[in-house]
Amino acid sequence: MRLRAESLAETAALAELDQIRSQGLVTDRVYRALQPALERSQEESSQRLSELDVADRDIDRQLRNQVLRRLIAAKKARSMALLRDGLLSEEAWRE
Repeated sequence: MRLRAESLAETAALAELDQIRSQGLVTDRVYRALQPALERSQEESSQRLSELDVADRDIDRQLRNQVLRRLIAAKKARSMALLRDGLLSEEAWRE
């Protein structure tokens, strides 16, 4: 969440600089001195956020795969127990 907040803050700062420039509250020289660094900082925050999103998706995918494997194992174990207890026919188990 901190990274998302940082990215939003950087975007807001850049927008604020553009707004005060358009209102004539800052000279072009000051704007040109500040704008590149703000834009670079905003782009870096956005890039780190994108990388984090990719990592989060990868972690989610790995976790999903682990859970699916566990569920398959649980289903297989339950089917085997039903077969062993005579509550499931061998024919039904093979389907």
